[in-house]
Amino acid sequence: MKNTNQQGISVSILLFMIYRYALLFQLSLISTLVEGATNCGSVTDLWNEALSIEQLSVQEKLLENSQTVVADIRASKFAALFETCIETDFTDATLKKLSINDKDVLYQLMNKITFYSQNDSMLSFITGLLEDLPSEDLSKKRYAETLYSRYIANWMFVEAQELKTKFELDSADYLFILSGNLEGSRQVVIPFLEIGKLQEKKALFSGSHVIVVGSPFCQPSERFSVWLKDKPELNKIMDKHSTWITRQNGDLRLNEVLEHNSISDHQPYSFVYKRDQWPEITYWGTPTLYFFEQNSLVRQIVGWPKEGREVQLREALAAIGLL
Repeated sequence: MKNTNQQGISVSILLFMIYRYALLFQLSLISTLVEGATNCGSVTDLWNEALSIEQLSVQEKLLENSQTVVADIRASKFAALFETCIETDFTDATLKKLSINDKDVLYQLMNKITFYSQNDSMLSFITGLLEDLPSEDLSKKRYAETLYSRYIANWMFVEAQELKTKFELDSADYLFILSGNLEGSRQVVIPFLEIGKLQEKKALFSGSHVIVVGSPFCQPSERFSVWLKDKPELNKIMDKHSTWITRQNGDLRLNEVLEHNSISDHQPYSFVYKRDQWPEITYWGTPTLYFFEQNSLVRQIVGWPKEGREVQLREALAAIGLL
């Protein structure tokens, strides 16, 4: 009887171990979706993977001078998730078989992905989701609003205007026509006070230079601007040796940027045309200051708290020979 009980316990332990390893294997498949697995699971699995990527946030990157900088890895991870799983697994035929709920989860997923990472293929995919909805579907306008904001963020104003007209979207954005001569690195779009006028150019700098990634709508960015105004020595250096850039999001807010630039004592904000044209910018959180010497990144300052970071700023400027 004793042997029978022992055998029963052994079998139970064995079954538990098999179940445990099967569960761990399943979890490992989900966690490696972005690493190249071909079967990416359900729409819900992909949504959970997206939430995991969003939690990754940032990591430290070591420079050649042994200094570390903050690098945001979410854009590359989301791009890989789209290319490896969504673009390959969700064909037109597959989309037609999805339930209404799954399509909506997929739409929310693409909304999240394109907030961090955007390319033409992603926008085409959202267009496919939009076109696949029946004309009477109430979600259609919501999908169109997302696509519109992504067009604006990608400076695709012609497409945005067509979508705005077709779906009668509520938007006060004044949409411009760009020349299209914005290939290459470090392209910026500079707003002017004259309505309808934008200047497109390459941001040129050499020697020692500071790039300020900020936003007129970011309180810490404005805190840094106000603080800098009260530091004549540092303000003079930054005015001569810095470029202030802001990234374009889903709404243009051009008039607000113009108003900020008209009253600002520092260099005016220019819109970045495409984030991938600025590979030296490892983190787009605002404000972030990048200190370059001969086009090599030397230091980085992330954020500007209420107490400021004057010591760090002076050390960074000294490191590139500006102080």
